[in-house]
Amino acid sequence: MLNDPYKIDLPSYKKEPTEWGEFVTGVNTKLKTAKKVLALTFDACGGPFGSNYDYELIEFLNNEEIPSTLFVNARWIDENKDTFLELANNPLFQIENHGTEHKPLSINGRSAWGIQGSHSPEAVLNEIMINQELIFQLTDRYLTMFRSGTAYFDEVSVEILTDINLKAVNYSLLGMPGVHFLPNK
Repeated sequence: MLNDPYKIDLPSYKKEPTEWGEFVTGVNTKLKTAKKVLALTFDACGGPFGSNYDYELIEFLNNEEIPSTLFVNARWIDENKDTFLELANNPLFQIENHGTEHKPLSINGRSAWGIQGSHSPEAVLNEIMINQELIFQLTDRYLTMFRSGTAYFDEVSVEILTDINLKAVNYSLLGMPGVHFLPNK
């Protein structure tokens, strides 16, 4: 288990969550600005459905100079370290945390889309921090945002994120329903 670098009181989070899903209290889905802007975010998940990525999309974003936020999972980084470093060094892309094992963030093991969630406050912290530390080791950057695997959270896990100074982030419009709608390879 990962040591608690933030010295938060993990037993205090052992309470029954009342919310579950993509849009629970504390999950950010819009930018706080009066400007008319669009934030593009993409997830790099890795795992049983593959650890590839869309080269054509990245090339298009580069050629058109379109900034985007890439939520990257530790499994994907492990399979694509050189590509990850290229993306992390590209000023168009903001790298953020998509977890370690792509689990829904739950303190009691709730699942989403057939993926078992984390099962305790300690497991929530590990899902967040193992990847947080991996990305820091590779980039020397502190990340500010977290999107869980499957984009599902309970409000207690969001409270943990807030207490370690990370924003829980999702989307307001989902452009692709995820790997679970892709054919098995």
